[in-house]
Amino acid sequence: MSKINKYLKLSKEFAKKYIKEYFILMLKPIIIGLLGGVFVELSLKNPFFIIFVFLITFPCIFYSFWKGFVVTYALNYAACDFYKNESDYSLLNFIEENKTKEKNLALYVSFCAIVSIILFLPTILSSTSILGALFTNPAGIIAMTNKFISTFIIFLINCVVLIPFVNFMTQAYFFKKDDENFTDAFINCYKYLDKEGIIIALIICIITSLPGLLNPILQGIIMLILNVYIFSINTFWFYDRINEKK
Repeated sequence: MSKINKYLKLSKEFAKKYIKEYFILMLKPIIIGLLGGVFVELSLKNPFFIIFVFLITFPCIFYSFWKGFVVTYALNYAACDFYKNESDYSLLNFIEENKTKEKNLALYVSFCAIVSIILFLPTILSSTSILGALFTNPAGIIAMTNKFISTFIIFLINCVVLIPFVNFMTQAYFFKKDDENFTDAFINCYKYLDKEGIIIALIICIITSLPGLLNPILQGIIMLILNVYIFSINTFWFYDRINEKK
């Protein structure tokens, strides 16, 4: 726990340095995403606006997601630099310096999405079987209850398996060696795990999930604040683990 306390203390210092700039850089993607969402609301009132959903909303949301992700991913550069006390760069410096790497980052994000879907297939298939049972035997309450319980257990197992990957996937990519591929980055999310890593991943999973149970908008606002702390803590831990494994 002494390491975690160290990471928490350093993340506060990191946040003091970068949180204002992070908010400013995230402002443009958020505004563009919200503007694009206006046409969804209008299309519900008037079908004429559906065409604008395809022409404006989808591009705006895609731009908002990607630019927001790029800004957030830059926290890895900043946190590593901060931890090693190498320079005094701004987040914008890191983003500009690594623009040429964005295409490969996009490919990795696509890889992560595919891996997440594959790993979550047991839950998806189990849920589908419940829907099938509802149509074929809607009166089978005991059978349905058993299916719900088994699906929930499968869901929990899936979550436990996915937590390290979801939590550390950007750090695994950030610290990936030149001779390593995306699959190696995925494996590294688990290969480097230790007691502190498991605790960090579980705590972050719980903290980031709870607000979403109340309000998705609230979760978005809270995540905007927490990202600076989460990415720095994850980067500090991953950096130490890589050096310990050498």
